[in-house]
Formats: sequence, C-alpha cells, structure tokens
Amino acid sequence: MKKYLSLLAVTLTLVACNNENETLVEYGHISLGLENSKEITVSSRASSAEELANFNINILQGSVSKWAGKYNELQNVELVYPVGDNYLVTAESCTLAEAQSANSNWGEMRTAGQSSPFSITSGATTQVNFSCTMQNAKVGFSYDQSFKDVFTDYSVEVYESSESNRTLVFDSNATFETKAAYFNIDADPQISYTVKGLFNGVQKTYPGTLVIAAAKWHRLTVKATANGQINLGITIDNSVQEDNQNVEVNPYQ
Repeated sequence: MKKYLSLLAVTLTLVACNNENETLVEYGHISLGLENSKEITVSSRASSAEELANFNINILQGSVSKWAGKYNELQNVELVYPVGDNYLVTAESCTLAEAQSANSNWGEMRTAGQSSPFSITSGATTQVNFSCTMQNAKVGFSYDQSFKDVFTDYSVEVYESSESNRTLVFDSNATFETKAAYFNIDADPQISYTVKGLFNGVQKTYPGTLVIAAAKWHRLTVKATANGQINLGITIDNSVQEDNQNVEVNPYQ
C-alpha cells in the first residue's frame, strides 16, 4: 500500500509594519492536500475524506513543532508561519503503538512518510510532494488440506522475536482472508513461530523463524507431504515480486 501526501500552494504574504523601527516580518501560508490509495501499487485514485480524516499531521521547523493534529482538522486551521528554512511535514496513518495494539492486539497497517526540508520564501509559491508508504509487515497463516487430513487440534503461535509478550495464535480456522497480524520493523526484524498439533494422538511442535520486511505480506501455508513430512510454504507477497521459501519438518522425529 502507498499513500501520497502533497504539500501544495505555499503562498506567501507580506505583513507591513506601521512603525519603521519594527522588524519587518514575512509569513507564509501552507495548504495541505492528502491523497491515499488502498492498493499496494501506485494508484491515482483519490481518497475519500473519511479515509484521510485520522491521519496524524505534524508541521515542524527544525525540531520545533508548529502544528500537530488530525488531517480533518486542517480545514479549520489557518496554517500561517514565518518565512524561513528547514520546514518539514510528516504524516502517519497511526502511531507505532497503535499499529500493534489495534484490533485486539492483532494490529493494523501503518503508513507514514515525510517531506524533504523546504523553505518558505517571500513572493513565491512552493509545492512540496512526498509519499507515505507502508512501514510494517503483514503476516498470515493458512492450513493446506494435506495438513488438516493428518493433524488435529492444531494452531500456530507467532511473536516478534524481540517482543515475546505479544504472542498471537492463529487457530485452525485461520486463512489469509480471515486473519492477519501486523508487526513493526525494528533493529531485528524477525518473527518466531511454532506450529502445534496432534499427530496420531501425539502432540507435535515445529518452531521456526522468519525475517520480515516493511510493505510485505508474508503468507505461510502449512502442508503435509505424502512421506509424512510437514512442508511449511512461505510466500512473501507485494506489488513487485514474490519470494517463495519451503521449510520442511518431520513429524516422526
């Protein structure tokens, strides 16, 4: 998914001072327009106001925040600031914490981006454009019929390797269409998972790890092969490429 943020029409006005001893101050007006697409690939489809309403917007000059609030508040705010350098605009669909706590801890997609530093100059119109891209990873599990035929009471537990206190369980009804987990990308972007199930009445566990990446949907399909092995097919989907991996474990070991 990509979302596009455009900083448009920075129109500058000059405020005259009656007292010649006073410092002449110039101001610029920022008009912000946000465009959003639900597709991972680039799209020109315009976003609805409802989709954009809760984006977090922050306008800064250097490290100083000049304005922060929701996108839907901008229509009621006059964004007028002094002429100067090192202005920056950031945007995010949700915070890092919300990206993992939403939907009963299963998380949600987080898109974010920021402009390059720009200047507001006198007597000119400055246009600034930047893109918001997906910042976290989506993970899903599904069970192939070959696995369902030989295992009962099965599930998969998964957690981000550096945050084991947030453990999520994909039950036997999980599919790519019905259940997904979102994980932020940190310095060690890796998830740990354990496939559990009863095989011939014996409890089996199959641990594994997977390196995750931003803006990718990691789809893991659990399969059983004819020779009694379990084949864990890993498909990483995004708009550009697919990376397929197979991890085999033996239930008889």
